[in-house]
Amino acid sequence: MQTAYAGMLQGFNRRIEMEMTLVKLCREERHTDTTQLENRVAALEKVLTQLRQNPSLLAPPPAASSGRGYTAPTVRPDKEKMELLRKNAVPLAQWPEIIEEMKRYSKAIGMGFEGSTAYTSGNYVLVDSQNDLCFEMLRKQANRDRMREIIRRLTGQEYKLGRYSYPDETKPDDPLSQFVADLQAAGVPVEDSKKTSDGTS
Repeated sequence: MQTAYAGMLQGFNRRIEMEMTLVKLCREERHTDTTQLENRVAALEKVLTQLRQNPSLLAPPPAASSGRGYTAPTVRPDKEKMELLRKNAVPLAQWPEIIEEMKRYSKAIGMGFEGSTAYTSGNYVLVDSQNDLCFEMLRKQANRDRMREIIRRLTGQEYKLGRYSYPDETKPDDPLSQFVADLQAAGVPVEDSKKTSDGTS
């Protein structure tokens, strides 16, 4: 066993070293004909010798996963296009029903959209939510496809999915947010009452 352990530490393939050791340990000496067993041990020793002399013979590692089931999020539209989409946005009346349908598909995903609103603009459904978790869920292709299918079934139209706004921008129709942004830009400290009431900082 000590010899096997040393061979595993120094050898190129620990699995072959271990297999050879197990074969030797399992050899039943009471059998008079051990030709096949000895031939196998000899073959394993030959392979191990070849691998030691030429490590390139080792099989390459398996290829990395292709990441099926996951697709990177769609490219964010430029500022002008986003402003145009929001300008023409109309509230999606069926959104509460869509959320309920998503809950039937996945309770966790459906709950992630609680408190959100959605709008249609052109061929887009723009989701507006303070919970970034719901957008993370939509990064998975299967979840996006399911939501688009539910939207198609309830509205009768095909839509792409997008965000109504992004964390690093101020909504053009939100004067309060714009006012706060102007104060912060002027160096005036502004306290977030929501965070204070939640006990967060």
